[in-house]
Amino acid sequence: MMKHKNTADPSHPEKPERISAIFSKHEEYGLLKRCHMLKARSVSQEELLLLHTQEHINLMQETACMKLQELAKKQDDFRSVYLHPGSYQAACLAAGSVLQVVDSVLNGESRSGVAIVRPPGHHAEEDEPCGFCMFNNVSLAAKYAIQVHGLKRILLLDWDVHHGNGSQHMFESDPRVLYLSIHRYDNGSFFPGSKDANYSVVGTGKGEGYNVNIPWNKSGMSDAEYLTAFYQVVLPISYQFSPELVLVSSGFDACIGDPLGDAASRRDVCCGTTAQLSTSCSSSARSRVWNRL
Repeated sequence: MMKHKNTADPSHPEKPERISAIFSKHEEYGLLKRCHMLKARSVSQEELLLLHTQEHINLMQETACMKLQELAKKQDDFRSVYLHPGSYQAACLAAGSVLQVVDSVLNGESRSGVAIVRPPGHHAEEDEPCGFCMFNNVSLAAKYAIQVHGLKRILLLDWDVHHGNGSQHMFESDPRVLYLSIHRYDNGSFFPGSKDANYSVVGTGKGEGYNVNIPWNKSGMSDAEYLTAFYQVVLPISYQFSPELVLVSSGFDACIGDPLGDAASRRDVCCGTTAQLSTSCSSSARSRVWNRL
């Protein structure tokens, strides 16, 4: 996963050091001693087809054989995406490792899990990459849990400062997945720049009511706003839904200091509310909480 990089702009925020820094912090805080490590694996074509089109998979696979000049031209076909000869392998490892964690949690080997992977996923659509994302890892995890493990109620919580357009679109008509997103919106101008991220978009057909957006219309949202959103909206809805599995798209660009998010929340607020979510859901169902970083 470290091979996926932007050769034209080494300072790009989605860089290999992201996951090495996260791993180092886990080690520094003594968390690794309390965890058992899972070996990363690549996702299979059959697993990817649970979510993505064959055309999209083929296109991503073809990038592994392209030269840098070809990739530079190809990436311009998409929104905020960079491509490298190592991108496809990294994306397959990221998606497969996510499923590895899901298996461990749902098979009872782990109470919860963290997947430290890149490239990220929640912007990727069924048929194209978007916003640094190639395959939609967390949505694939939800689909995999439904198809392979037979789950019927999955909560997908997305607290990344950007709306997870891909994740929402994957399940907007599916009542088995409750998608709940807290994100900066700016009246539709903040990336990914779609009105689909507004509070009025609640799902379609059988999935109506199973899509919940909490959009901020300005920057600088702090602990107070996030805590209010969690305690007044996220926790009550989650408790009522009684999920069998909780998946978290834990992008920390809503925290103080992120150059893109321009928010003012602290990371311990997100972590603390996730712990509260785990306790709340576990008391109402046989829930398992899994965080995707």
